[in-house]
Amino acid sequence: MSDENNKWDIQEYQVIKVDYRRFDVNTIMGGELSDGVGKLLEEGKKNIILDFSKVAQISSVGLGAVASAYREISEQSGTLKIIGVQESVLEVIQSTRFDQFVELHMLVEK
Repeated sequence: MSDENNKWDIQEYQVIKVDYRRFDVNTIMGGELSDGVGKLLEEGKKNIILDFSKVAQISSVGLGAVASAYREISEQSGTLKIIGVQESVLEVIQSTRFDQFVELHMLVEK
């Protein structure tokens, strides 16, 4: 988990809001995350933030979708950050050590 005092310019990033309480197979099937990431990358926007402030649960399928987004963004030399991470989601992400690849933030100061 990144230190909340670690400042970065949010204006350099595009935000994708993940508006699901449960981020699992049922929500992934629509492909909104991968479509959103793909569209931004096509537009040359390589620095992306996933806003997880509404996500209370994440499954292995949800993590797989985030990993896929991370791969796509990394291949374009971009950066992926996740903001609004709730404790229950953080535990899952940390148990898979995915937090070693993606920068996580509980809060974002404006």
